[in-house]
Amino acid sequence: MKLEAQAVNTEDKVRKEVLLKVSFDANQTSDALDWEFLPNSRPAKGDHAGGILFQPGEMLHVEIDGLGSHTSGFRSFEVVDCCLLTNPQIIQIGAKLPLKYAEPSPFCGIDRAVYVLPNKFEVVSCKEPHPTRPHAHRVKQVWQGELEVAKPQGRWELSFIVTVRLDFGDVRPAELRVFSFDPESEVGDGTEPN
Repeated sequence: MKLEAQAVNTEDKVRKEVLLKVSFDANQTSDALDWEFLPNSRPAKGDHAGGILFQPGEMLHVEIDGLGSHTSGFRSFEVVDCCLLTNPQIIQIGAKLPLKYAEPSPFCGIDRAVYVLPNKFEVVSCKEPHPTRPHAHRVKQVWQGELEVAKPQGRWELSFIVTVRLDFGDVRPAELRVFSFDPESEVGDGTEPN
């Protein structure tokens, strides 16, 4: 299944916008982020099930939702740091073929496997309730940057790790927490290594 991205016309060229939305509950016991890509780029079946399928030229944006019950005192959170880790996978292997791995990152201008997103997160107003937690207190932060998916095809194990400082007001002291996810990602038509 290919990602069908929304096309946005800017400066006479078409840009495809992809949004990575992650969320956590301030009181959850695990470190797992709930996550989704919009438009949906997570194939449900076939060779790429469980992974994320990008297309070259897409612009990746990031949004983080912090949720908490009103009784817990959760008020807000601060992003301390946020990283994308991309572990390149084999893209060519076979008899009389040199072993070849994907580039360190699927994103333009990034020549390393660990990318720390510049700490430019901005709190934005949440007028609508969270779709799965309508009664929770919700704080949404949006990264004020973007990453462009590069043209080369490849596969990567992708991890997203965020450290946050949780504010519970007068109910209890602030807490530092780390949340993450790590699906496999891919750029291109999804062909297997040669």
